[in-house]
Amino acid sequence: MQDFQAAKWPFYLFVIMGILGLPGAGQGQAAEIRIGATIPFDAEWENVASPEQRRFIAALRDPALSGVIETVPHNRKREMYADHKLDCILTADWVKRDVDIVADKTIRFVLRLFTAPGMDLNARGPAVSVGFLAHTPRPPLSILRDVEWYGLRSIRQGVDLLAAGRLDAIVADESHVFPTPPYQGGLVIVAPLSPVQVVALLLICHDTPANRHFVARFDQLMAISGDMLNRGQGGWPYL
Repeated sequence: MQDFQAAKWPFYLFVIMGILGLPGAGQGQAAEIRIGATIPFDAEWENVASPEQRRFIAALRDPALSGVIETVPHNRKREMYADHKLDCILTADWVKRDVDIVADKTIRFVLRLFTAPGMDLNARGPAVSVGFLAHTPRPPLSILRDVEWYGLRSIRQGVDLLAAGRLDAIVADESHVFPTPPYQGGLVIVAPLSPVQVVALLLICHDTPANRHFVARFDQLMAISGDMLNRGQGGWPYL
């Protein structure tokens, strides 16, 4: 069955490209659209991301759209976008301006606190050590102790430090922690607290003809791949 499904993906992609009028083999390639992001959407991330998250990033990276994602620190990302060194950014804290356009679809993350079993963060003191992805904004925490923040290279690094007792907690997207061996083995658990934050990253772009074309095609591609997913056809060739 998997071989059969894999064999159908070139056909699906051909159909999508035909519907959207996207360039195929032998046609001119559009200029790259540079997209700034603080999360490294690499192979390690893809291994633990949810299907909806992977579908969003796969659409941005589709060769027919010419989107290139660049990982940069949060503040630097905003500066590069303001200086027009990036065409688009993925962000959750942007107030739309007349000179911006926004894609219809977002990529959603549920941020939670994870701890070792038996850890009561409000009983620790005078401060608790909390890991979060470096170069991303520090999320608001509803705990009663001071927080010593620790910048992480990756969520997996944070899970390992937490399991080793070197951190009191980490803030992470739940889909990135649930598959890890320390979580599966009971060494790391979800803290009995409400989610820290539900983050929906927007795709914001400068309002230019090229970017308008890119965003319109991206939204159409997401809609069609979503329909394929609903029909039980897998949703996206690269998932």
